Amino acid sequence: MTADVVGGVPPEDADFRFELRGTDGWLTLTGGTLYGVQGGDLSLAPSISFAAPDKPAAPATTASPALNVAELYACLVRDLQTGSRSAPDFAHARHNTDLMAAVSQAARSGRRWTSANS
Repeated sequence: MTADVVGGVPPEDADFRFELRGTDGWLTLTGGTLYGVQGGDLSLAPSISFAAPDKPAAPATTASPALNVAELYACLVRDLQTGSRSAPDFAHARHNTDLMAAVSQAARSGRRWTSANS
């Protein structure tokens, strides 16, 4: 695992990029703001086909951490209007926490991890 932290560059040159590479392919998350995943418009690119995520509810010009709040509110409104359950909940948080722990453990051990819940 590697990480590059760049300092002393102009904001327009400090784009966010997060890349995962595995034996079966790669996944890249990029964004054009200093806020990284905390705000701004993100793009997801895989090496294999996948079902694309929903388009953001907030305009792409919302380049700040407020974008996450706007997306969550839009999700909550949809759930209230339609009876759906698309807003993240504690089960999502638990799943993501377990997933991050498993990725960390796999990186330390060098062994592939699989989950019955994934």
